[in-house]
Amino acid sequence: MRHAKHAIYCLAALYLIGTLLGGIGLGWIALHPPRHSATPAEVRNVKATIERGGATFQDVELVAADGAILRAWLMRPSESNGNAVILLHGVADSRLGMYGYGKWLLENHYSVLLPDARAHGSSGGEFATYGLLESEDIHRWVDWLVNTDHPLCVFGLGESMGAAQLLQALPREPLFRCRRVSVCNISGSCVCAVWPSVSHWPLAWENVLSADG
Repeated sequence: MRHAKHAIYCLAALYLIGTLLGGIGLGWIALHPPRHSATPAEVRNVKATIERGGATFQDVELVAADGAILRAWLMRPSESNGNAVILLHGVADSRLGMYGYGKWLLENHYSVLLPDARAHGSSGGEFATYGLLESEDIHRWVDWLVNTDHPLCVFGLGESMGAAQLLQALPREPLFRCRRVSVCNISGSCVCAVWPSVSHWPLAWENVLSADG
């Protein structure tokens, strides 16, 4: 009987230790997702493709509230409709993951800002906080975009983690106060789109947001 109790205590202790270590490991992975920065060759290809179409391509950076350096691509069409879009990628991804949306919007005459989220891609930041700090980062990016390009309207489109961050940024971003929000599923990922009002809804996005229902 004594040996049986001892075995039970050992198993319980191993279970508790394993659960604790597993939780710590999963937490560390969540806060430090794998980085997938665009390679120099990928950046050259993106830049060449954009400029071949007559648009401009610019590497830009921003200092976050905590001092982290955030980096992005700014793409401007040769003939702009006066509006700008900020595209936000998913977890363990980078701005390159939203480039397809960006290229399509650029072809439809939108200026496009493609930032790497903190602790992702080429941006600084020790931890990914899934909106806690990123909502302020988005607010700063929108302010920067407004002060730099003076767009008529700023639209937001986020995928997966980017969609969640975009929703959390709404209370902080005054340009989104008078807004409509659409959340849908595209190829298994949650996508969130934000725009200022019904009259400013970019009809060209209908094909993107209605894809896969």
